[in-house]
Amino acid sequence: MRKFNPLVGMKLAKEIKKTNVNWKLLLILLLPFGTVILIGLILLKKIKKNKNSKT
Repeated sequence: MRKFNPLVGMKLAKEIKKTNVNWKLLLILLLPFGTVILIGLILLKKIKKNKNSKT
């Protein structure tokens, strides 16, 4: 295993802190879309199962 450089970690932490607000906004925006897509997929699967069981 390679030794972890603490300076690199500090730089990464600072970059993450800078973009932290953007990540939160992205998550808030993406969560509703993700749930809608998941619900849509679940409904499609149920509809396909119902069609298959009828035939």
